[in-house]
Amino acid sequence: LKDRDRVYQKQLSVQRKEKVLRVIKGLQVESSQQCVALRIDVGLDKKAMKEGIKQFFKHNPHKNMAIMLMSCSPNDKNKIIILAEKHPKGSCAMHCGQWLLALLPFIDGPKEWKGDKNEKKAEVQGLDMSKISQVLESANQFNTK
Repeated sequence: LKDRDRVYQKQLSVQRKEKVLRVIKGLQVESSQQCVALRIDVGLDKKAMKEGIKQFFKHNPHKNMAIMLMSCSPNDKNKIIILAEKHPKGSCAMHCGQWLLALLPFIDGPKEWKGDKNEKKAEVQGLDMSKISQVLESANQFNTK
């Protein structure tokens, strides 16, 4: 039974990764955009989301851009996970932690962002996915500031 469960989890992980990569490869971005916020529901599979971010930067010619991926997981007590990252060699002025800070009131996560030393990456997990539309709207409004 344990072996079957491991095989199933592996297959599920591969399917989630493929889903993220399909969405990322089909994404059209404009050079004027400073950041992109997307919802791709793959549970709490942070590994699949990180692979999607990696592929986004690999295939996107604009190095001055940041990306935010969010995933809701109704099967895991309605949790939400959000990852934000900017190109490691890019010239984007955005601070990913500040971007996430604008979303914390909507996701019932930590009350404040703990301020990591690395401004190029940030991640947070919340307990309330019911306000995902507000989270997306707020993330995209941050884009225009």
